[in-house]
Amino acid sequence: ISVQLLQWGDVHHGMKTPFDIVFASDCLYDHKALPSLLTTLLMVTDSNSVVYLTYKRRIDDREQPFFIQLQSYFSDVAFAPPDTVQAEWRGSGLFLCRLTGKKQDTSMLAGC
Repeated sequence: ISVQLLQWGDVHHGMKTPFDIVFASDCLYDHKALPSLLTTLLMVTDSNSVVYLTYKRRIDDREQPFFIQLQSYFSDVAFAPPDTVQAEWRGSGLFLCRLTGKKQDTSMLAGC
């Protein structure tokens, strides 16, 4: 496992991409950062990568466009059914989203 500091939208040269798995937790709270987050996800993944986003739903109107965009770039954008979320987290607004099947030639299209 390798850990490196990364600012959304800026993948450092020498960073070995694509990543097999990306875990991101509570990264959707600032809607202004979502375009950079999307750009980063597209830069560090390929069609074999799996991305897990856990987040607390806050403002649907701000988050919904982000998930619509994700559907443009990933073949499968799936949310864990509420009954599969641990009991102590249910009702807390916590959601788990899994992205798979990044579509080809999307690495730099986000430029949102």
